[in-house]
Amino acid sequence: MMVCLDTNVLVQARATGHVFFPILNAWVAGKFGLAVSTPILLEYEEVIAQMTTFSRIVRSPQVRTLS
Repeated sequence: MMVCLDTNVLVQARATGHVFFPILNAWVAGKFGLAVSTPILLEYEEVIAQMTTFSRIVRSPQVRTLS
């Protein structure tokens, strides 16, 4: 079976306790294949890049949380 995962599902499925986590586990276990197109891959890449950039900014010593 081939499945096309929405970008939000793919991103949220990374959290162990999330309802979408079993979907990611099933894909990793080879229970289904991932069907993607170039536009979908570009969207995955864009979202992951944004998350990575945001993560680096938040962890930066120049960023402090307000109490």
